[in-house]
Amino acid sequence: MRLASSLQTSLITSLLLLGGCGSVEIASPEPTAGDPPAHPTQPTQPTQPPILPPPPGISCGLGDTKDPSRVVLAWARGAELTFIRADGSSFVARTFPVLEPDGVSNALVTQIVARGGFVAATYSSYVDGKVLSEAVLLDRSGEVLWSEVRSEAFNGLYLGDGGALALGIGLGTSEASTIVGGPGGKIGEAPGVWPISAPTPGGRVAVRQDFSVYAPPVFGWLDPASGAVGPFAYPVNESYPVTLEDGVAYLTPDQGGAVLVSEGDSVVSFPLKSEYPRLGAAARHDFLVIQEQWGEPEGPKWRAQPGSPPAQIASPGQLTTFGGMFYDGLRAGDLGEVLAPMRDERRGGLYRSVDLGATWELVGPSFAGITDIPFIQHGGTYVLQATDQPGYFPMDPWEPTVAGAPAPDRIGPANLLIRPADGIARALPDTAQGFVLSEEGGCLAYQDGGHLIAGDVSTGATVDLGDGMDTWLTPFTWLP
Repeated sequence: MRLASSLQTSLITSLLLLGGCGSVEIASPEPTAGDPPAHPTQPTQPTQPPILPPPPGISCGLGDTKDPSRVVLAWARGAELTFIRADGSSFVARTFPVLEPDGVSNALVTQIVARGGFVAATYSSYVDGKVLSEAVLLDRSGEVLWSEVRSEAFNGLYLGDGGALALGIGLGTSEASTIVGGPGGKIGEAPGVWPISAPTPGGRVAVRQDFSVYAPPVFGWLDPASGAVGPFAYPVNESYPVTLEDGVAYLTPDQGGAVLVSEGDSVVSFPLKSEYPRLGAAARHDFLVIQEQWGEPEGPKWRAQPGSPPAQIASPGQLTTFGGMFYDGLRAGDLGEVLAPMRDERRGGLYRSVDLGATWELVGPSFAGITDIPFIQHGGTYVLQATDQPGYFPMDPWEPTVAGAPAPDRIGPANLLIRPADGIARALPDTAQGFVLSEEGGCLAYQDGGHLIAGDVSTGATVDLGDGMDTWLTPFTWLP
C-alpha cells in the first residue's frame, strides 16, 4: 500500500459550540375510555439536551501502530467481502456465491453495514431472471457467524447491538418476509411483513404489515421467536416512521402530533401546528428534525430527540434554499446542531445553528456559481460536495457582488473536508465520490478513479487501498 502525501491543509476560524435550549407547551389531554395505554409522566417544563461537544482528540484507526492487525474497514470488491486492517493490509473474509451460466454473471452487493464490531452484508447475483443471494454476519476477525442463502434478493438490512440482524425480502410485494438472526444463528422468519428497524434491546423488530396501494401502510412490532405481530400503541400519521439507534420514532395524530419512541411506546405530546408534518432522518444520538412535508423555509420546525420534548426552531430569516423547495429541509447533526445548505442573493453554503435557529453560521467557506451542497457529517466532521449540476427545481440566479458586501470565498463546485473544532478545511479531489466518514468523524474514505482511498481526518494522510474491480461504486463501511 502506498501512503499518499497529505492534501493541502488550511485553517479556518473554529465555530463555537453553544448549548441550545428552547421551550414549547406540552399538551396533556385528559384520558378517556378507550384511550391508548397511559404513557410515562412527562416533565412539567420541557428541556432540551444541550449541543454536544465534538469528540476530543479524534484519531483514525487506519495507521494505528498499537494494534496493526485490527480490522477498521470492510469493502465489497466484486463477489469478495474484503477486510482492511489498521496497517493497510487486507484479506478476503467472504466470497459470495455467484450464478455463472456460460461464464457470465451480473452481480450486485446491495448493502454493507457495521456496528459494534460486527459486519453484515448482502450480495445478489442475477442471470436470465434467476437470482442467487446470500446474507452474511461476521465479527471483526472475519469469522462468519451466520449466513442465509436464498433464491430471492435481499433488499433490507438492519444491524443492531450485539450483532442482532433483521433482513427483508420482497420489498413492496405480497411476498415480503422478515428474517431475524444473530451470532447464534437464525431466530425466525415472518412472512407478510417488512423490517424497518434493527432488533431492539428487547428483541423486537419494527415492521410494515400492509402493502396495498389503496390503503395506508400498517406498522407493528414483530416477536421473531413466535412470529406474532402486535400493532404500535398509537396510529401513525402520514409521515413514515424513522429508524433510530434502538427502535423507531413516528408521529401520531391521536396525541396532537406526539413524538413516539416505540420500543417502549413512550410518548412526548406537544402541539403540532403543521398540516403535513414529517420526521427527518435521525442522526447519531437520535437527534432529528420535525418539519413540513416539503420543508418550506417559513413552515414550523422542531428539533427532537426521543425522551425530550421537541423545541421549536426559528426561521432562517433572509436565508433560503438553493432550489425551489427545501427537499429534505433542515437536518439534525450528530452533535444536535441544525444543518441546512442555504443561500442569499450572492453567497451560499452549509449553515449550522447551535441555538435552535437564533443564529446561523457557515460550516466552511461561502460559495457562488453552484446549484446545491450535498453533505455528510459525523461527530463534528463535514464533507461538502458543492455542485453546479442543475436540480429538479429552478434556482434564482446569483447576483454580482456589490461594494461593501462580502464576496463569496469560492466560485464553482468543490469537494471539501471541514472540521471546525480543529480548524481543518481541506480540498478533496474533484473526481472523488461515495464519501463515507467513520462514526467519530476521525476517518474518511471515498472512491476515485475506481480506487478506494482512505485517510486520517486530522493529518490528511491517505492510503490507496486498490482497485474496486468494478466500474461502478462498490459499498464499504468503517468499523467502530
